[in-house]
Amino acid sequence: MRALGYGAEATESHRASAAASHALVIAYAPSDLDTERLMKVARRVGYVKAQKYDRFTVTEL
Repeated sequence: MRALGYGAEATESHRASAAASHALVIAYAPSDLDTERLMKVARRVGYVKAQKYDRFTVTEL
């Protein structure tokens, strides 16, 4: 049930980021290699927060 509570917390975090004029990007990156490639681009533009959603987990990157 803890995972269900995270949804509301994540939604509020995303709302606050949007209110602060941060862009939200959602990208498909199923493998670790895909994730690293995506993060290389994110690091170039200066990201504020990154999360990876897998089937059963959410990981802060």
